[in-house]
Amino acid sequence: MFTAGWVSNTGWGFRFTKNPRGGWLFGHEGYGGQYVKGDPDTGLAFAYLTNSLKTSSSDEGVRAFQNLQTALYQSFYSANTTDASRRNTTGTLTFTTSQPFVEK
Repeated sequence: MFTAGWVSNTGWGFRFTKNPRGGWLFGHEGYGGQYVKGDPDTGLAFAYLTNSLKTSSSDEGVRAFQNLQTALYQSFYSANTTDASRRNTTGTLTFTTSQPFVEK
């Protein structure tokens, strides 16, 4: 029998975690720190891909993923949805940055 050594909230192949506002996310982490998450309450879905292996075994241990997730939710909730120039036809939030995302 394999024991992971940590508590894991899983079901149907997904791992369940909380978003920065306390709602539930579902998704899965891949080998080396890759992540995909979906938020059924907001309709957000996002992936985090790296070009190197990370050594953590959970979301909580990967600072870059946490920072990216927090920035995504801050952008999502601060977006002025009444401004038509900030919306696109798919109903998803588009946000870009001219600066590369650097893990600290």
